[in-house]
Amino acid sequence: MSSILIIVTIIFIYKHFSFQRHYNKTINNHEIIISKMEDTLDLLTQALMYSFINDASNMSGNLILETNNGEQVLLYEILSTGPKLILYYSGRGCSKCFENELNAISSRSYPVSFNNLIIMITGIHYRAFKSFGENLNPDMQIFLIDDELENTSMDINQTSPCLFILAPDERITHFYSIYGLPQNITYNYFKIINKRYFD
Repeated sequence: MSSILIIVTIIFIYKHFSFQRHYNKTINNHEIIISKMEDTLDLLTQALMYSFINDASNMSGNLILETNNGEQVLLYEILSTGPKLILYYSGRGCSKCFENELNAISSRSYPVSFNNLIIMITGIHYRAFKSFGENLNPDMQIFLIDDELENTSMDINQTSPCLFILAPDERITHFYSIYGLPQNITYNYFKIINKRYFD
């Protein structure tokens, strides 16, 4: 009789600790999920703040854009055909984040027309600028700018890649900061912008 009691006790203790381990693992998983949700919420809050700061700012049509072939063009010449979607990157920010976005656009992971997209890079050496475009789709329009401070009222402390609409009247709208946000949010940004402006 005592041996049966011992066996039952052992089984009970095993199940108790097994349940406790499962419970602790579940709690830990929930904490990880909540932490990730909080991080995403923080990033969305930051993106919204930059949107408020930069909406209705402007970028001068006299801004000089330089191609990776060394050719120069004024921004107003590009805007003369209508509003453009700008992907803007400052060399003060995360270059890996920017490369990821460039590769996603180049491989057409996002619903975007290269005719309506202008990529502007600032704050980097010309050699580094040329390397950005080496493995990209050749139809992408990518430019280097070096005098942004005098030609835009946009918040130049923005260090993550960002997207915005630039109209022929030089006004910036629909400002969107990309850094760290899930790719499906960026995908939907492209989708909405294309439907509204370029379809």
